[in-house]
Amino acid sequence: MRLIFKISILFFISASLLFYGCFASSPAEKKDKVEIVKCTGDFYITNEKELEFIQECFEVHGNLIFGLTTFSKIELPVTKHISGYLVTGENPALIKFNAPVLKNIGGYFLFTDNPVMKKIEMASLENIGEHFQLANNDALTEVYLPSLKIAGSYFAVGYNNSLEKIELPSMGKTGNNLIISENKLLQNITFPRLDKIGGSLVIGENNKLSEIDFPLLKRVGENLFLRENFSIETFSFHLLEEIGGDLAVGNNNSLSYFSFSSLENIGGYFVPGDNDQLKSFSFPHLKFVGNYLIIAQNRLLEKIVLPSITKIEGRLGIAYNDQLISIKMDVLEKIGGFLVIGENGMLKEMDFSSLVSVKDDFTVRNNPFLMAEQIKKIVENLEKTDEDSQKITVCGNKEDEPCVERKDDQKPE
Repeated sequence: MRLIFKISILFFISASLLFYGCFASSPAEKKDKVEIVKCTGDFYITNEKELEFIQECFEVHGNLIFGLTTFSKIELPVTKHISGYLVTGENPALIKFNAPVLKNIGGYFLFTDNPVMKKIEMASLENIGEHFQLANNDALTEVYLPSLKIAGSYFAVGYNNSLEKIELPSMGKTGNNLIISENKLLQNITFPRLDKIGGSLVIGENNKLSEIDFPLLKRVGENLFLRENFSIETFSFHLLEEIGGDLAVGNNNSLSYFSFSSLENIGGYFVPGDNDQLKSFSFPHLKFVGNYLIIAQNRLLEKIVLPSITKIEGRLGIAYNDQLISIKMDVLEKIGGFLVIGENGMLKEMDFSSLVSVKDDFTVRNNPFLMAEQIKKIVENLEKTDEDSQKITVCGNKEDEPCVERKDDQKPE
């Protein structure tokens, strides 16, 4: 994931970007004038003289780059608009960046590799035309963007080892991915107005993360991944109705419960796995999974209830959940791949009362408390298929014959 963030600032401060100047009066003449000063060109700021010059620009028609400077503070007191990108990177002494009246950035917002920067403050910023990237700023503790509404492309925050909170109270949309990854001290992620993510939502490897809050989020265009956030205990997405791609919730060692109260469709696979403390999850309205569904290695998970799911396009695997007692998918009609339910040491009850079609092999094995009679009823209800294309394996359950191990036995991946 580090490749997402390690965009070298040197790319943006190459020799091809020259300091063109601006089409405006000289500083002495500007004191007697009130017109808006428009500065045109690509501006690479490295010293105090250049900084003083750009500080008098109300509008920058081009790109603005602060790189390899010795500044401890950068302030743009009058700049309201930057048509291109704003880049601040590899400034070893920079502590604070402030642009109090800046409203629009037409291109990228890129702040990377400023090792002692503690604060970014842009009270008026509303729109970023392309992507937002905030990465590898080890001392950063505060990001103040109360007015930001839109990031036109992806929004990425990563490897900021002192950052404890990300809160964007006005953001309503990202055009592409939203990625928050590997911020060692990050505890809270709050997007109270965000209702749409055009790409994927990825939250991963934030070791101290305890709270995720997206109360208005309704759609994720691609994938939703929550992985390796070791401190989070619960989370909920109350209004999310659709995930266009995959949903994976895995290796969150403290997670005991999560909920998707309104979710109806998952376009790709759904995998909750390797969550050591997970006891239950809730998907009351989930109807469709567009690829496989694998629920595995959640050692404290006690029950699986998916009361609305009718179709799984790929395979279904439920395995190695040591405390699992019951499975209820009573309106599920079709599984588009194989079915494997195995190695669940406490499983006693299964309800697949509407299941009529399993495309590939049917395997229920080594669930020592699951009565063979329950499995027999499910098999009897299935539509007949070509015997050569489907293998039915039922063994190692209560009152079953022991399983004979074979190299080609199907197991969830």
